[in-house]
Amino acid sequence: MVPTLIEPDTSPRDPTDWLVAGVVMVLQQILLMGTPAMIAWSLTESVVLCVLAASAVLLFFGAHTVTHLEVSAKGIRFARLLGTPGWVEWDELTLIRPAGRAEVIWLGWLWPIYPPREASPSYSSQGHYRFEGPEGYAYFPPKDRAQFEAAIRKNAPDHVVLESTIPSA
Repeated sequence: MVPTLIEPDTSPRDPTDWLVAGVVMVLQQILLMGTPAMIAWSLTESVVLCVLAASAVLLFFGAHTVTHLEVSAKGIRFARLLGTPGWVEWDELTLIRPAGRAEVIWLGWLWPIYPPREASPSYSSQGHYRFEGPEGYAYFPPKDRAQFEAAIRKNAPDHVVLESTIPSA
């Protein structure tokens, strides 16, 4: 059976999203790219090595970016080159629920800085879902929430609880 592809919602939804995403992005870049660049500078005083160190970190985290989800009868695949979770079987999940803005900012984007819990290219802290299981949690912002929830309802076994944001018909 062909899995359902779920694309991420990458657009900011309001001015607060623009502001928050911008501030978080600057903080992450200072921590993740600035630190290796400063270490390279202190050891070598080479601008080239500073740029290479920062670029290596950028490529590393870019490889962790979740480009989409694939929902199937076997589970959910967080499509990315590196990182966890990659593939999550239904037995490893207990709850899928909407996540609030503050939760996504603090627990998805800022802490822990590695591994990232929310690794989509989203510029919005709204519309995310939290995936929970015994091994931890992750976040994802589906572009089409109705399609996402329908795919979960169709494929997930009964022990996986889906807390919906969409009123039932």
